Amino acid sequence: MLKFLLLLVLIGTADYVASVCGCCDKTAVNPQGERIPSQDPICQKVTDDEVKKLADDKIKKFKDEICTICLELCNKGGEVIKTVCNHFFHKACLDLWLAQKYFCPVCKQPLQEVMGQGLGGSMNISRLDVDCPGYSNCKVLEMSFYVQEEYTGTDTEHFTVGKTYLRYEVGYVPDNDLGLELLGYYVEAFKRRFLFVFGQSQTTGGWGVVFGSVHIRTGIQATDDYEFAYCDNKGVNDAWINDTIKSVKDLGISLTKEKAVEIGRQSIGKTIYTYEKK
Repeated sequence: MLKFLLLLVLIGTADYVASVCGCCDKTAVNPQGERIPSQDPICQKVTDDEVKKLADDKIKKFKDEICTICLELCNKGGEVIKTVCNHFFHKACLDLWLAQKYFCPVCKQPLQEVMGQGLGGSMNISRLDVDCPGYSNCKVLEMSFYVQEEYTGTDTEHFTVGKTYLRYEVGYVPDNDLGLELLGYYVEAFKRRFLFVFGQSQTTGGWGVVFGSVHIRTGIQATDDYEFAYCDNKGVNDAWINDTIKSVKDLGISLTKEKAVEIGRQSIGKTIYTYEKK
């Protein structure tokens, strides 16, 4: 019965995965299958004394601590890992889990800083004296991106290995709380290399530096000929912004609304740089 209940917990958290990441090297793979670094220690080896104490503390209630990934006893089956949220797993089991997930299998606390394998550069945010369509008494914030990266991949049909590719792009958000929240998520996604990648443009068909999976409004006023901008309908604009925030959260970047707004507000007038690859 205990194993059956734990199996339900496991099914409710995520599927079991089967690729090794090496979590104790502080690297893993994010939900998109990209290798990512972890900036904070997420786990530590449990000593023999701690394992004995763990058994002493838990046997009375559970008849032994069980790794909820493999459903086997923690004091059997090899090295045991304790996460920062005080949950215990076999190291091999947690390695496999973190090859695809970035959170604890039990409590969902993030265990690593998600990082994309996209392109680096700089991002500058400024306030424009331009009204944002669809909003009353609301100006526009402009994001200026300068992306520069050497190509080191294997697609020699479309790219030249060793060549540095450049792109300058602009994007816009409304200067209100919802726009600042979106800006905060853009800043975090850019720093973690999710906004730009090498690939083929869906609009021009050309190959080079293109947007990743996160959409950005590159115009201010939408027209019949240009839809990648804001329209005169506040509800439509708000829905697009909320969908875009969700798309960034789906990458593993989760902020409170207050924190995202704070990041957005503090970034105005500053230049943001991507994290270095590790």
